[in-house]
Parts: sequence; structure tokens; C-alpha cells
Amino acid sequence: MELENVFVNLPVLTDDLEKEEEQDQELEEAEKELEEFDEEDVSSISQEETYKPLPVILTRYLYIKQDVLITLLLSVTNKDWQQSLFWVCELYYSGFQEELVDFVWVIFRDCFQKYNPKMTKYMQRHYDQAMTVIKCKDAKETSYSTQPLLFIANMVRNMTVSKRYVDTEKIVGLEHYVKQVKPEVFPPVEPRIYVTVQESDLAQHKTLDQDNDLEPRKVLKQVCKYATNKSTPKLTHIIRGHDNYEKTDLVTMHRYCWLYYACKSPIWADRLKIHHGKLDDDVVCVVFDDCDDEEAFYEKYEYEPDEQSISVQTMFMHL
Repeated sequence: MELENVFVNLPVLTDDLEKEEEQDQELEEAEKELEEFDEEDVSSISQEETYKPLPVILTRYLYIKQDVLITLLLSVTNKDWQQSLFWVCELYYSGFQEELVDFVWVIFRDCFQKYNPKMTKYMQRHYDQAMTVIKCKDAKETSYSTQPLLFIANMVRNMTVSKRYVDTEKIVGLEHYVKQVKPEVFPPVEPRIYVTVQESDLAQHKTLDQDNDLEPRKVLKQVCKYATNKSTPKLTHIIRGHDNYEKTDLVTMHRYCWLYYACKSPIWADRLKIHHGKLDDDVVCVVFDDCDDEEAFYEKYEYEPDEQSISVQTMFMHL
């Protein structure tokens, strides 16, 4: 898997006060844009324009998958372990385990291996162990278990060690989004420490149990801890499939067609299958065999993204 197939964005690192001011300003702008969007007469939009299929897949918590991949790349290269773990779990528990392992290996190969060659055996061993479990024919029942996730998390954790140098030369424009100091000599001295991730570190990121007492419409508020990054113009050779679409198209997708795009990810596809639903590509929606199946599904999974607060919507929507 090549990084050209991924899609990115991460904020430039600033002082905490400046970051808070920027976030407040972004929320104000997002709220203004959403108000303007609400004022539009949606009924005046043609059927073709309203339901034009987009090259988008939504994850378990309705993030755009391509945005998550790029945000993971930049979180790792900026040594943000907590955020990196969040995005790793978002992809893993959405059902993209094999692709995730490949992608983490690509990040190491292109961004860390040059300055950390002694780490290669460690990374290769964990890559092989994760893939072995994921590809096991009997792994269906344990496809969301923590065993392979621990191998992946260990790979990521040891790339985010603060003293590891990052190679920004292979990804054009990456230097504009990564805060680092280049080694004074080559090859630099590699850190000898290896950090081990514990299963308890993963517990907070497990998919929220739908059998608990939390109403589905309150799920996103609780689980969306970070915002994806929506554009990285200086990463000139990394393009997302939805980059050329207007914000209004992407907001419409999240507000009115979110389930259709979510069910393109394995976790949502499994949920839909259990409730005897299927995708209707002609009108970009989901249909169920009967009303009882539909009602049972929405009782568990009606996340209502359009009813979330602006601060929550900006986490996953292109506002």
C-alpha cells in the first residue's frame, strides 16, 4: 500500500493559548457556515445533486476514513501518542485491520526507517504477528479482539517516542506539518528504549457497547475526542477522493446519507446484515426488509449527526 492512496491534514503546532483562540474562531466560523447551510432551501436542490454518490466511507463513529488515515500519519510523525492511538482504534474497530497494519508499516518505512534502522526487526516482527492473527481463517469471531491491535499499537507507540527522528523527505510537503529537529549527524544515535502497550491502554477506545443505557444520539458526543484534519494543501501528492467536492456536498452527505456511507465499512455492514438491511445505490440510502427490522436498527444506532452540537459536528464533518 502506498501513501499516495492516503489522504491528510494536521494543524500547525502553536502555543496552547494561540491554539485555544484558533479553535474558538474555527467553531464560530463553522457555526456561521452551518447557519447559512440551514437557511438554504434543501428542497430546491435536485434529486441528482442531493444524492450524488461521493467517494467516501465513514468509520464506526462517522469520521471520513480517508481523513482518519491522513490524521493518523500526521499524529504519528508529530509524536502525539494519545491521538495516534485514538485513530488506530478508530480504523481497527471499524473493520479495516489489514489495511491498518499495512499503513502503519508504510509510515515506518517512509518516515522512520532511515533514522531508526535498528527498529526494523522489531517492526517487522510485530507486523507479521498482527497479520498472522488477522488473516487466520478462524479469526471471524475475534476480528475485533485486542490481540492483533496490541501488535499494531506497539508499532505506533515506538514510533512516537520523542527522541526518534522523522524523515520528511519521502513525502513531499510533510516538513510543513511536522515539528521536529533534524539530526546533526548521520546516522543519528537511536533510542534504545522500547515501550510496551498494555491492554488496559486500549480499553477506553473499544467500541461503545450498544446494550448500555446511553441513547444512540448521545454516543458521538461521548466518543468523538479528536477532530480529523480536513486539508493539507502542501502535501501535493496526497489527494483525498473527496477533496474536489464542496463543503455543502459533504455536509449533506453527513446529515442525510450518513448511514449509506457508514455501511460501506465492515462494522456497519455487519450491523446492517444482522437487521436485514441493504444498500440501495440508486438513491444512496439503506432499506430494510420490514419495519420491525428498521425500528430495531435505529433504536441501537440512530446517531443523529445533524442534531449534534457544533463542537461535535466539527470533529467529523467538513465544517
